[in-house]
Amino acid sequence: MKFNVSAADLLDVCKEVKRVISENTVLPVLRCFLMDLKDGRLEIIGNNLESGMRTSLEVSGEGSGKAAVPAKVFLDFLRRVKDEQLSVELDPSHFSLNIKTGTGNYKVTGDNPEEFPLLPEMEGGNQVVLPAHLLKHFIETTLFAASKDEETNRALAGVHIEFEDQGINFVATDAHRLILYSTKEVPGITASFNPNAFTLPRKAATILKDVLPADEETQVTLTFNDKYAFFQFGDTLFYSQLIDAAFPNYKQIIPDSYPNYLVVNRDLLLTALQRVSLFANRTTQAVVFELNTEPKLIAEDIDFSNRGEEKLMATYQGEPMNVTFNAPFLEEAIKNFPSDELRIEFASVDHPVMIYPAQEIENRKALMLIMPIGA
Repeated sequence: MKFNVSAADLLDVCKEVKRVISENTVLPVLRCFLMDLKDGRLEIIGNNLESGMRTSLEVSGEGSGKAAVPAKVFLDFLRRVKDEQLSVELDPSHFSLNIKTGTGNYKVTGDNPEEFPLLPEMEGGNQVVLPAHLLKHFIETTLFAASKDEETNRALAGVHIEFEDQGINFVATDAHRLILYSTKEVPGITASFNPNAFTLPRKAATILKDVLPADEETQVTLTFNDKYAFFQFGDTLFYSQLIDAAFPNYKQIIPDSYPNYLVVNRDLLLTALQRVSLFANRTTQAVVFELNTEPKLIAEDIDFSNRGEEKLMATYQGEPMNVTFNAPFLEEAIKNFPSDELRIEFASVDHPVMIYPAQEIENRKALMLIMPIGA
């Protein structure tokens, strides 16, 4: 196997594939890129047995062959020669690559490529084509609410993607907050899929959102069954095992609308929250919505007698009440909500608060539930 390639081009694809490679693995070969040359095209593959990625680029080469090279060393090397043209030759007897640059000669020794686990093959399953930028946006918007506790909350440790007639729901919850973001912008979706939903693990969702392109031209072919989801876009294939625990029936916990509501600009609310939370108690990090005709945001540190208060540039309709939240928890939720103007609905001091866009978004629906402190 011999080929010539731009180090910069090879670096670009290797950086993407490196996202799925873990150094903390019992199988040394899984710390490697699998490089597979055939018909003038070089495939780069990474696999951690829970998710994996395959992408490729054209090279000037001859012959065919495979090499498993240590990802960290190889990537660091490419970063240092990124302006060079590389001449690469496989030495199969030592599982190594001999690399020539304009001024240097290098040898990278890896593992037996035959021991590298192949990516799984999809058997049957449902298939749909989605705009990459939409998929990226919906995952970015919901992922923050997924549980970080994979041990005790495995069913909640990911983004739930559900297909309904002419629409898709993206849902994430950690049992303290929930976000539902829906779209009807993708034609041809039906509820006849079996299964009609899956939960993508948090780690895989994080990788996917980072590698999906943001342009409006790229399309993603999504194929899934009850075990795997495959995402094909351009020259890249990303796969992930799916969470095998049942996602809760989230629709049952979404209440009807509440009569008490605050209408506020998201950025103005974030500014007020960030200022006031500096004065919150370090243990509870509590901030209080004082809701009346002149709504305020208040934080007090009893131990040190500090106090912060901001009058909200907002409109409140309803019964006067004080509702308390954990400041970082609330800030993260508001920061990720996909609307510049918010309608925040309150039932009482111990009921979940609902957040909607103040104005409807065409062909989309967004809703967030957050539990106050003490609820």
